[in-house]
Amino acid sequence: VSVVSVEMQVYGLPPRLAMRFAWAYLKYNKKNVFLLTLVVVAFRIVLLQLRGGRKRRVRASKENDKKKPTDGIKERGYLKKLIRMLMPSFWHTSTLSLLGIVLMQLIRTVITDRLAVIAGRLFKACYLREKETFMQMIKENVFQTLALSATVATLKLITTRLSINWRSMLTRKLHKEYFQQLSYYKLSFVDKRVSNPVQRITEDVTKLCEILPGVLGDLMHCTVEGGYFTWRLGHDLGWGWAAASWFWPIFAVKFVVSIAPDERKLISEKQSLEASYREAHAHVVTHCESIAALGGEDRESEVLSTRFKKLCAHLAKMHDIDWKFGMVAAFARYFGTTIAMILIVGPFFTGKNRPSGSMDSKGEVLSKMRYTATVIINELWAVTSLALCYPKLIRASSYGDRVGKMMAVMAQLRDRADAAGTTHFKEGSCIAFEGVEIRTPAGTLLAENVNFQVDPKTNFLITGPNGAGKSSLFRCLGALWNIPTGVITKPHSAGEGLHGDVFYLPQKPYNVLGSLADQITYPAPSSSLSRKELTHLLDLVGLDYLLNQKYTDTKNWEASLSLGETQRLAMARLFYHSPRFAILDECTSGVTDSMERKLYELCAERDITCITISHRPALKEFHTLQFALDGNQGYSIENCAGAARTRNRIGTVGEEDVQIDELATQTEAGKTYSALPALPKAPKGWQAWGKMSPIFLPGASDPAARKLVIAALLTCSRVLLSDRIAHLNSTTTSQVLTQDRAGFIRQCFLSAFQSLLQSISAPSLTYIANTLSLQWRQAFTTRLLKAYFMKGAFYKVCQVHNQTGMTQRFTSDVSKMCTEVADMFPDLIKPIVEITWFTATMGKHIGWDSTRILYGYAIASLLFLRAIRPDFAGMVAKSQDLEGSFERLHTRVQTHAESIAFFGGHEREKAILDNQWLELEKHLKKVSLQHWWYNILDEFTTRQLPHIVTWMLSWKYAIHYNIKDGVGASMVHDLRWMASAVSHTFTAFGDVLQLDKHLQEVTGYSNRVAETTAWLDVAIRDYDAAVKKASNKTPTGEDTFIGFSDVDIVSPAGVCLVNQLNVDVCHGSNLLVTGPNGGGKTSFFRVLGGLWPTRGGYIDRPVTKNSLMLVPQRPYSVLSTFADQMTYPTKAFNGNAAHDAEVEKKLTSLLEQVGISYLLERFKWDTVTKWEDTLSLGEQQRIGMTRVFFHAPKCAILDQCTDAVSVDVEKKLYELARQSGTTIITIAQRPGLWDLHEKHLHLVDGRGQWKLSSISPLSP
Repeated sequence: VSVVSVEMQVYGLPPRLAMRFAWAYLKYNKKNVFLLTLVVVAFRIVLLQLRGGRKRRVRASKENDKKKPTDGIKERGYLKKLIRMLMPSFWHTSTLSLLGIVLMQLIRTVITDRLAVIAGRLFKACYLREKETFMQMIKENVFQTLALSATVATLKLITTRLSINWRSMLTRKLHKEYFQQLSYYKLSFVDKRVSNPVQRITEDVTKLCEILPGVLGDLMHCTVEGGYFTWRLGHDLGWGWAAASWFWPIFAVKFVVSIAPDERKLISEKQSLEASYREAHAHVVTHCESIAALGGEDRESEVLSTRFKKLCAHLAKMHDIDWKFGMVAAFARYFGTTIAMILIVGPFFTGKNRPSGSMDSKGEVLSKMRYTATVIINELWAVTSLALCYPKLIRASSYGDRVGKMMAVMAQLRDRADAAGTTHFKEGSCIAFEGVEIRTPAGTLLAENVNFQVDPKTNFLITGPNGAGKSSLFRCLGALWNIPTGVITKPHSAGEGLHGDVFYLPQKPYNVLGSLADQITYPAPSSSLSRKELTHLLDLVGLDYLLNQKYTDTKNWEASLSLGETQRLAMARLFYHSPRFAILDECTSGVTDSMERKLYELCAERDITCITISHRPALKEFHTLQFALDGNQGYSIENCAGAARTRNRIGTVGEEDVQIDELATQTEAGKTYSALPALPKAPKGWQAWGKMSPIFLPGASDPAARKLVIAALLTCSRVLLSDRIAHLNSTTTSQVLTQDRAGFIRQCFLSAFQSLLQSISAPSLTYIANTLSLQWRQAFTTRLLKAYFMKGAFYKVCQVHNQTGMTQRFTSDVSKMCTEVADMFPDLIKPIVEITWFTATMGKHIGWDSTRILYGYAIASLLFLRAIRPDFAGMVAKSQDLEGSFERLHTRVQTHAESIAFFGGHEREKAILDNQWLELEKHLKKVSLQHWWYNILDEFTTRQLPHIVTWMLSWKYAIHYNIKDGVGASMVHDLRWMASAVSHTFTAFGDVLQLDKHLQEVTGYSNRVAETTAWLDVAIRDYDAAVKKASNKTPTGEDTFIGFSDVDIVSPAGVCLVNQLNVDVCHGSNLLVTGPNGGGKTSFFRVLGGLWPTRGGYIDRPVTKNSLMLVPQRPYSVLSTFADQMTYPTKAFNGNAAHDAEVEKKLTSLLEQVGISYLLERFKWDTVTKWEDTLSLGEQQRIGMTRVFFHAPKCAILDQCTDAVSVDVEKKLYELARQSGTTIITIAQRPGLWDLHEKHLHLVDGRGQWKLSSISPLSP
């Protein structure tokens, strides 16, 4: 006995209690001494393991502390700072909300305590059959349960509102810092210490603010309820029992915290993989036309699938860790019920609490025991909940570290920018570089000791090869890049970006989400622009016809206008602001020569000094000085005054240098077509579930089906355990009346065994639900991706029908739907099994009439709650839509960060994001109010009021029970069991009612997923069949390669751009397509490539693989290796040594031919980076032409894909294409290289007219 008691004291049990427990156990269970010894030895081994694990963690922590960051930015330890920021003072709203949570927790605890007293008295009244006392307690019970329902719902409301308020504070704080000192640009393109800034602002902040209030609320609940019930226990049973009640919770918390896995790295990696997967989806949406044109569906599907598989593998690893830890944590909590049994019933076997022989004494003991049971169980569950708070706190800390690190890096970037502003910039009336060194963020030297000065009215032309650093000069001028040495002079030197007196026009203009007037006044508000001024500015650039559209509507103008139209709109923006200096970075590549000339003339009239970046020496006539970079860190400056005026680009053959003979013409306007049919409305409700049932209800051979069966069996086992626990509780209650100590000790060991089973079954059920959710997500994602990339469905949905939020639908909606359905499955099985099991057993005890009362109440409650239920499905759908829009706007800012920085549009973009967040915040608060009043009625109807019905049935049973043994032990056993059984039955009915509400919320996700599936199915199956009248026939002519026969080129809106086009392209006969902006050139490209349907006539085009290749206007870079950029849409290397060596040799030769072999010195073949941000536009266009030469198609359609390279390189590229035997169809704004084409198709006005001519050299 002494040895056993000493061993128990080692684990924290008070000596007196340890001795008493050991003596009692050995006295009545002599045969189990060996078993007890094994248990003690097992606990000793576990303790030693824990100590060893703790030492390893301490050692690892010390090693991590030695690795101090060199840049002053920590990886961890930001949660406390964030909490202090969220609660800056005592009287702040957040602090008051936390005090409100404490108050609600205290009120709930007091009400729970009073309900425990009432329950004890009701139990005594049933035992003694005191009707008056029973009815009095029932009345008070109704009032208390209603108060408890309101308290619980209000507590949820305060917690939810606190979460929303904290998210709002963090979001606005991050927005403020994100848009200061160009942090939004530098985080993505200069400083690489913070990955995925968009995800940190949108997703990490959300999860942090969802977890943190809940954790703090749980800690307060543990403190308030644990402290209160400890006081009550000490007051009623003595402080020795109260102190003993803390032994197991302290050990359990210490035990769980010791073995809890550190999930910081796991969560950080999970967020990184999630962001990578979302980035790939957003990349497809942004570049959908380029991908469709290049035929990259299979390659993009592979990229997405690879990233998704990595994410799934990591999630499976996390689920496995959570399962193993969950079983230990669950045992620590469930074993508390055994401890509770000892503490509850133990005092009633000795001392003054023992029942005497009278019925009144026994009734008093039953009442007191019932109250004590509630007190101790609530205390133990409250305190042991601390163990479950630790993993939640770790998760909150991991998200807090990600957000806090981003804020710390932004603060450091601001400090560096302030220091650089005082060191490397000064204010002046000109733009000047003095000894400036130009380096990329990666450290590559582009130019050194740069010295030049641009005075007002002195136009400055900057030329040089691709990658020489032309645009980089102005990234340094705008403080986007750091300047190692030198001083830059500019107007308003302290300002961010280039705006005010210095205005920037990029080659691909940025269009803000807003009205037509907003495009012109950006970054200023459009309220200052009158209709008259708007008309005048649009007329200057030839865009007055845009006023015929709904120009006041907010729309995505990038998708509505061609490149040339957006460039002319940017010119109107320049004239509106009339700065002193204008930086023109290839900003006229999409307009005509006449429009280009007009730009420079209007700038001269308005005293706007032009600094032009160009490859075309023809622009010398508009400039005074030329600054030429040589690509070898050097430069030269020469005078352009008196430069000869040229008719066309130097080095090209113009229209005047060839003979043109008209072949065909069309002067009639095109007929009117109807717009393409809209995508169908989504199936909703049960129709949506029916569409997805094949995945949620798989066949017998599917692994998901086996998991469903295991989940069902685990759920049934938990129901059986609940039944056995109900019998155990009933038995121990009756043993108190009969003073059966030996039987009580046996029940204690049985309770421990049941706790072990519960600790296995509950986490295992959660693990099965998590793996099932992951498997369903994989199935849905695979199915959606297959449909997404089938027959160009992604392009038709995203570009033709302009459906937004596809990234949100593929990632968040699918994930949340599968998670919610997997969590809901046990909630569906468990109530059915419980209702069936306990109904059958209750019918034998209380009769079927009473059972029908239960069903009647449950059905009435269900009908009542369904009648008053808000539209939760609609709320969820709108929330997801607003969340997706908020994330999409952030992604848009990241994508166009450089243009926004140059324009100084940070305040405008911040206002747009703040407004979007305000709309989302209002909706979330509205939803929380809807949940609040519904939760009051739901909690009262499904959780609290059933207890009253239970007592009424218990009373009915008690008054008809015939006590035969004089003690009533059997009746007490039956009453206690019936109370548990009826409670479980009502809880099951409550779960069914909750399931209906849960189902409505999940339907919001399922409707969106079903809608996406319907869109893709229509795009695949019905789209072409509804509108396509042409057939892809094999050309009948021996030389005819591509033929248009009476083809109407019609936009998706129904506008006929080209009427009855007839043109043949023979092999080896190049075609030049020209026309004004909006004339239908790119539309010709889309129809020929099959991106748009043929609405009239038919097109003969090659049907064999690699016969036709489309090179779009916008260069596309796949998210893959350097080698894959040139072989896209195929992979460069396949692991075969001979094949890989041959490909490498071929790519090296092609890079030399297109003049960018120097890239091999910067990158390896397997280098992976964001290529569209790493390479210059000209380098990207040359890589695009390298793809043509690598695949060697019979025909290549080039849509203005060489306008960023020099004229000599452009001519060389065309000659290489001709030598390779590839027929070229060139779509251009300014006709050039006439001698390399045999036909010319001029699209006149975008209203149907066109003219076809032949091109031949002039006779000598």
